[in-house]
Amino acid sequence: QEKWLPWPNEPLIFSSDIPKEIETLPKYIPESVIDQLKEKLVNCPDYFQRLIVILLETGRRIGEICSLPFSCIEQDKDGDWFLRIIDKKIKRNYLIPISPECLASIQQQQIEVKNSCEELPYLFPARNKIKSQHITARNVNEALNKLAQRQKIKDSNGNILTQGDSIILIK
Repeated sequence: QEKWLPWPNEPLIFSSDIPKEIETLPKYIPESVIDQLKEKLVNCPDYFQRLIVILLETGRRIGEICSLPFSCIEQDKDGDWFLRIIDKKIKRNYLIPISPECLASIQQQQIEVKNSCEELPYLFPARNKIKSQHITARNVNEALNKLAQRQKIKDSNGNILTQGDSIILIK
């Protein structure tokens, strides 16, 4: 800037010299793995089964489902039920229509939370009894991966998922 050093007027590094970022494509869970997961869910605690039902039905991120507020469902004037999602990234709330099965899972989870302790702000509170926290995406991922290994859930090639594999990859 002050031209104290003999510096060339042309740039030394061009944008074409910088390597492009590698875009990673999302890894989708094969339908065969999802089917096995649904079949093996009976080996999990009830709250975890309900969380997975909501997760699979809505297609939302694990973190969004884990942090659902206790009162997260609404019914419209026609009697249809919706799940209220709070998208923290874009700071917006919206409603997702849900099936009777998903509604039943949410309502059963609300009953369990209500019966187990005083009012908590989350539908899936932390299992360590911290009032202000909810279970985390990491907890869910770890539990799913343990389930996959314990129940010998296989990928589309017939190989048992190993520690390095992951059923749910979206956080």
